[in-house]
Amino acid sequence: MANISLHGKGISGQIPAALGGLKSLTSLYLHFNALSGEIPKEIAALSQLIDLYLNVNNLSGEIPPQIGNMTNLQVLPLSSLGELLFGV
Repeated sequence: MANISLHGKGISGQIPAALGGLKSLTSLYLHFNALSGEIPKEIAALSQLIDLYLNVNNLSGEIPPQIGNMTNLQVLPLSSLGELLFGV
């Protein structure tokens, strides 16, 4: 069990696709930042992920439909994501 908690740290830029390689990650907290760009589809490779907090950022594009196949994902707040299209 591992988590990354970087919420409210003023982080800007894009979410790195390399996060998809952190296979044992169970929680990813990136909310309340200034992240932009698209959510990388590689996030869906995090098969152990339970919590995914990306809300309150400046994200754009579509939510990758692969996220809908994440069987362990229990929490995905969708408020204030930016200008995302919901394809999930």
